[in-house]
Amino acid sequence: MQLSFEQGSQIAAIYGGLSATEHYYCNFGVNPDCVPALKQGPMKITGADTEGEIRVIEFPGHPFFIGTLFVPQTRSTPEQPHPLVTAFLAAVTDRED
Repeated sequence: MQLSFEQGSQIAAIYGGLSATEHYYCNFGVNPDCVPALKQGPMKITGADTEGEIRVIEFPGHPFFIGTLFVPQTRSTPEQPHPLVTAFLAAVTDRED
């Protein structure tokens, strides 16, 4: 599935651009009745598919709070980890206790 990301978002910075192609294997999604409430809260919708369905949310200011409705681990290998896996590990190792 083709995704588009919001400019200035953490996900766009991780991917190094405003679009990506990812895999999605389930029937889960954000309940359309909940979208207005989601948009009013502290979470930010930062990625969508070509049909406008929400695929990425973030919590701004958090070192790594990114939720996805796609499956990055399917493209990740020990030799070539997915950009989200690499970014998550960097956020964990950069964290001071």
